[in-house]
Amino acid sequence: MMKSDDKREIIFEAILISIAKYGLNAPMSKIVKESGISTGVFYHYFKNKETMIEELYKKSKYNFLEATLCDYDKKHKYYDQFCKIWMNSINYFITHPNVLKLFWQFENAPHLLPQLEAMHVEKINIFIKFIEKGIKKGIVKDLPLIVISDLTIGAGMQMAKNVINGTIILENNLIEDLMAASWDSIKK
Repeated sequence: MMKSDDKREIIFEAILISIAKYGLNAPMSKIVKESGISTGVFYHYFKNKETMIEELYKKSKYNFLEATLCDYDKKHKYYDQFCKIWMNSINYFITHPNVLKLFWQFENAPHLLPQLEAMHVEKINIFIKFIEKGIKKGIVKDLPLIVISDLTIGAGMQMAKNVINGTIILENNLIEDLMAASWDSIKK
């Protein structure tokens, strides 16, 4: 017999695959077919499709933040901390292409943006404090956080998207050059 957590994971994976294939408006019939679980089971665990997608996004965002901050150590030099966060985020997106597609779609849907602000505050605060520390110490340009995020993680997301689509081939020198260019865009 399948556990409740296992069914939720199967549902989440089916939604993730379906959104990657069909977008946020993926028909419920496609999601059900992808999962092999009956429609009734979906609605046993979730109120509606929107709730499923929102919970998937929250779970995916949490996993991304955990992976990005993996091995983060405030004791290291600021640049080394930046490199670790940047590389972790890029590697996460490259190894989780469906999550990248979910983020692109969810975060570019204006009606969903208010839901983004309160998510995983403790993890996001680590990144915010990291940037604020860099600005305060004169290491990072005094730009709005969203601009710094776009110039670093956002640029990395786009690069990961290009790798996934096959438009660029990622080699060690290239990834290091891209990381350096991202750093150069925010360093003072």
